[in-house]
Amino acid sequence: MDAPLFDGLDKILGNEQMMSKIKAIADEMSGTAGAPSSEAAPPPKPPVPPSKTKVGGYCAILAAIRPYLDVTRQKRVDKVISVLRLADTAKIFIGL
Repeated sequence: MDAPLFDGLDKILGNEQMMSKIKAIADEMSGTAGAPSSEAAPPPKPPVPPSKTKVGGYCAILAAIRPYLDVTRQKRVDKVISVLRLADTAKIFIGL
């Protein structure tokens, strides 16, 4: 896979300031910016539970941006997600 892409994703995922900016933008786009957070209500469950590996994080990010891409790129993202999940599963069987 593309190492610079994964390095960049690692930097974003590991940086609390960047993640808070991304969350603020996502809240603004979804219309929940400034809405009071309710501690009593459980958080919504993700449609597909991401694995606890880096690959799961990459797949979640790719799946999140997929709706904003054109059809050709959506297909490419689908293939990348499939390959990442397959590689992650293969690691379990190989024992890495």
